[in-house]
Amino acid sequence: MSAPMRLFRASRPVVNAAQTARFSVAARTMKDGDTGAPRASADAFTKREAASESMYVHEKEKEKAEALRAKIQKGEAQLKQDKADMDALQQKK
Repeated sequence: MSAPMRLFRASRPVVNAAQTARFSVAARTMKDGDTGAPRASADAFTKREAASESMYVHEKEKEKAEALRAKIQKGEAQLKQDKADMDALQQKK
């Protein structure tokens, strides 16, 4: 490749095929919530999948709530112990 040709290629902006849509008239617009996928009909499989997903989310939320309850109980037990230690120190004075 000759030097002028290399210089010409280096000075050109890099453009890919997606940027040079030759036959597009207008930009494709989507409404809020559109993902581009066709809407699935409400058959038994989609209903079952939605129910399964809801059950999974419910179970995870239930596990998180149980973990928070345990953490609160542990904190309350620690607080009770700290209060007892404070009372013991105050009685010694």
